[in-house]
Amino acid sequence: MSRLLRITKAEDDQDHIPLIVVSNCTIPSRLTWLLEGIGEDPEPGLIATAKRLNASGAEFLVMPCNTTHLLADQIVAASAVPFLNAVEAASAEVTKNGAKVVGIIGSAVLERRTQYETPLERCGAKVIYPSDQARLPAGIKEAKSIGPTDLTRAVVGGAAA
Repeated sequence: MSRLLRITKAEDDQDHIPLIVVSNCTIPSRLTWLLEGIGEDPEPGLIATAKRLNASGAEFLVMPCNTTHLLADQIVAASAVPFLNAVEAASAEVTKNGAKVVGIIGSAVLERRTQYETPLERCGAKVIYPSDQARLPAGIKEAKSIGPTDLTRAVVGGAAA
């Protein structure tokens, strides 16, 4: 959201893009549910959040979590407004720019559930993952909690290499 505010050419408040944001931290872990099949199902909370955004006047939905996009079909089915699928959009964008091999850095769920393979292969690109997936969860968690650090830079840099 802060990035949207930064890149919007606005001279005063009225020039900004209207946003309705729900940052629902009460939704159970998608990682443990999708990766291990344990814990509470996050789907009801995601659907309730989509419906809340619909009722609030949202004209389309955006969800910045790659892992949670594995539940996108259920959210789309429950929503009265369009859903911007970030996985599809990112896949189309990188291949539009000529990428033939795309490296995916994210939770192990992305690789195990082959989330990016279908849209990227449909666009003619091959998908690869870091050989050392074991370090990624700690780096991702730290980046989400406190931002870029030496650990997150080392983990992401190592994964990219």
